[in-house]
Amino acid sequence: MELTVTDKEGKESSTTTEIKVGNELPQLSWAINKGNQTFFWPDQPLNLNYAINVSDVEDGSLTGGTIDPSRVIVSFDYLPEGRDKVLAAKDHAELADASIGMIGKQLIANSDCMACHKEAGESIGPAYQKIAQRYQGDETARDMLAGKIVQGGSGNWGEVAMAAHPGISPQQAAQMVDYILSLSDDAPRSSQYPPQGTYTSRSHLEKNPYGSYVLTASYTDQGGQAVGPLSVQQSLLLRHPRIEAEDYDEGQAMKFPIKAEDTPGIDEDMTIVVGQHGKSFMFRDIDLTGVAAIKGQFGLAPGITKGGTVEYRLDAPDGELLGSAKLEQGVTTMGFKEPITTINEVSGKHDIYVVFVGEKDDEEVLVAVVNWIEFINQSEAI
Repeated sequence: MELTVTDKEGKESSTTTEIKVGNELPQLSWAINKGNQTFFWPDQPLNLNYAINVSDVEDGSLTGGTIDPSRVIVSFDYLPEGRDKVLAAKDHAELADASIGMIGKQLIANSDCMACHKEAGESIGPAYQKIAQRYQGDETARDMLAGKIVQGGSGNWGEVAMAAHPGISPQQAAQMVDYILSLSDDAPRSSQYPPQGTYTSRSHLEKNPYGSYVLTASYTDQGGQAVGPLSVQQSLLLRHPRIEAEDYDEGQAMKFPIKAEDTPGIDEDMTIVVGQHGKSFMFRDIDLTGVAAIKGQFGLAPGITKGGTVEYRLDAPDGELLGSAKLEQGVTTMGFKEPITTINEVSGKHDIYVVFVGEKDDEEVLVAVVNWIEFINQSEAI
């Protein structure tokens, strides 16, 4: 494609960009058939029944049996500290690299390579495992070996010449090399989990319970004539059901930092959300499957907060009322209260709005402050 731009004086400048077509991006999605898709529960092991759905215009689909399940890379990681996906993503990327090499395995099987080479053991040419061990960690090896496949040559493993393969494209040769190099003892292995199955973990019971599970799946297609292999990846994050109020996704409620050294009765620094009459904040895409109640930590102080009602509503500030909690502000009421509100049974993902309603219709009325909101599962609520 060529783009030409002409300025007001009639001078032109052009640039050309090559656009390759012929390979659609694969489609991949997670399905959690048993378990919550937002939270793990702190009082019980994580038990998931999952399935990865993959489809591709050129390759077909997993359900249709035309996509090899071994090329779908699935990983589960528990991160005890925070929600940083970097470490989990690094481990998953190493597994995915190995799966990309499986494309090269197919190309080798469809060529005459096995006439002279074996994965292990002696033949006319060196075993692929020996090639992988020699060049593991060599950043120049991929291009060099791919060139050798296409152009042929000798000298690296003795005087027996390797035949040229001009019918193999440089891209295909590189994919074949990816598979060969994956045979090293130090190379990453294939996926430890199938694209459909069950997963059980006690990591959050044995480590910091406020961490996160990162569930990642990826697939790399076999590529087209002009466009090489395309990869798609999707992750799910399962977190502790207690969410800091300050982490809300949308809302009008103000956030206010509090220093422990300046506030009696507070052990650590925190950020609270100020709940004024008629204001609200929202948590997006919360899976309510298995949720029986909502618990919140609300702060009250004489002369500052007035008390009122906290409402939990579905999908909008004036949406379906799931339940509500009454906050009584007495003359001597001081500190945090943690009311538990039983909610209506709801399944699937929804936006959850926390709405503040004061005794008087006055936006200046401060109902309470909020530290966190926690979603309680059915076993805890019993």
